Amino acid sequence: MLKSWCSVLLISIISGAVSTAMGGQPLETESARLAARGTLKVEAGLERQTSADGSEANVPAALEYSPADRVEILVEPVVYTRIRDPRRTLASGPGDFEVTALMLAIALQTRLSGKTASSFLAPRRKSAG
Repeated sequence: MLKSWCSVLLISIISGAVSTAMGGQPLETESARLAARGTLKVEAGLERQTSADGSEANVPAALEYSPADRVEILVEPVVYTRIRDPRRTLASGPGDFEVTALMLAIALQTRLSGKTASSFLAPRRKSAG
């Protein structure tokens, strides 16, 4: 059990690092569909900024849990942050901590679930004859 959790954590950290290296922000994606009940998503990343005034490094994480089909709880701690100027460390330690709750108010209608946006937007052709 511990081995599988370690594997999940390692994969999450690597995927977050790869996304950040490619310029993406792994924690800022939103979906129009909520996850199924009992789903747990884990993300982690590494952010680093440098300038002539100093540098900043952060290790953000995200835990998203769906206790019900229509509810998601998102916890976003910044596990570690360090802010430095060229001569000294200005601040280091745990960073921000955010908690967000999402609730699905109106579910997608079954009769529309097989349609795509282009099928709604495409002009209708008149039949010849």
